[in-house]
Amino acid sequence: MSSDKIEIHSDEVQEILGFIPHWIIRGGISVIFVIILLLLFGSWYFKYPDIISSSIIITTENPPAALVAKTSGKVETVLLKDKQIVAKGQIIAIIENPANYKHVLDLNKKLDSLQNFMITFDTSKTVNFNPYYQLGTVQTTYSSFLQQYRDYQNFISLNYHYRKIKALNLQLKQIRQQNNGFIRQLNIQKQEFSLAKQQFRRDSALYVKNVTAAAEFEKAKRNLLQKKYSLESSKNTIINNRISETQLQQSILDLELQNSDQKSKLQLALKSTFDVLQSSIRDWELQYLFKSPITGKVSFNKIVSENQNIAVGETAFTIVPENPGIIIGHLQLAIAGAGKVKQNQKVNIKLDNYPYMEYGTVQGKVRSISLVPDENFYLVTIQIPQNLQTNYHKNLPFAQQMHGVADIITENISVLERLLNPLRMIFKKYS
Repeated sequence: MSSDKIEIHSDEVQEILGFIPHWIIRGGISVIFVIILLLLFGSWYFKYPDIISSSIIITTENPPAALVAKTSGKVETVLLKDKQIVAKGQIIAIIENPANYKHVLDLNKKLDSLQNFMITFDTSKTVNFNPYYQLGTVQTTYSSFLQQYRDYQNFISLNYHYRKIKALNLQLKQIRQQNNGFIRQLNIQKQEFSLAKQQFRRDSALYVKNVTAAAEFEKAKRNLLQKKYSLESSKNTIINNRISETQLQQSILDLELQNSDQKSKLQLALKSTFDVLQSSIRDWELQYLFKSPITGKVSFNKIVSENQNIAVGETAFTIVPENPGIIIGHLQLAIAGAGKVKQNQKVNIKLDNYPYMEYGTVQGKVRSISLVPDENFYLVTIQIPQNLQTNYHKNLPFAQQMHGVADIITENISVLERLLNPLRMIFKKYS
């Protein structure tokens, strides 16, 4: 090996190769410090919001009303056609049942006309009920009501208590007239007793002087005693008449009380059976009738004609309201993280009917949040553009009950704050 060849493994060479210039160390530290500062500044400066997603239903302030079957069976009668205008309370269809629905409806109409009678119980405004109605499950309660209704009518028409009171009043009047006669007779007897007393005094004086015989004196005394007896008898007769008068008055009061009590009991029983009958009819209607709860247009769902079968829980018809109001959205917000959601926060809505990659998203705002959760969810109402314009400037046609996903954009939080929040929580927990 040549003597001028460099030995790279020598200590001198290794020292030269391992030496790092000071300017590189100072520059590297500065660069790392600047990078750290930039990272800290960026994590403080750059913010992004939390997104809370939930399913949403697009509807209107007055949403459609779904008519759901409460019992299984065959649809006996369909009274309307699809897309026909329907009034509130109008019957759309009837499920087959033991009752004749025309009889039940006629009975319900008569009960409505009887409402004022059930308040005033004025028998001049009564209703005639058919005892031969075919009412199915309502039959028993109708029979009870009809019996009470007839009992009350018979009570009023017979008017037993007042007729008896009238007879007693007539008897009382006669006793008072008789008593007046006894009083006049008593006054006469008082005068006769006074005269007999005077005559007895005169006869007594004459008898003491031996002017008259003992027989005359005894006759005058006997006459005085007879007048006194008649006077006392008349007094007793008047007292007895007054006792009879008082007893009659008491009997009249008792009859009036009995009449009032019996009338109240009959009215209470009638009102009770009336309410039970109305409740029974309402239950029958809920079970077997499809009635429109609002004014609008009927849309046939499950049922399109008579004699179709329907099961419990199936939607037979939907009523689209005549005045639906503005378009809004409803979503259920879970309790976890619900405190981040505020009014007027932005909401991006992706509708299932219109893929957002093609049509874009509809932007709305949080309109209101329910005060109390229901089954761990808050109800949130979303304000939506009435033309359903997307961020691609496309107007989507509105249809009731449109489903989609709503992304609620909450407040912006920096990256640094998101990193420090867990550390802050740990520090407070163990401090």
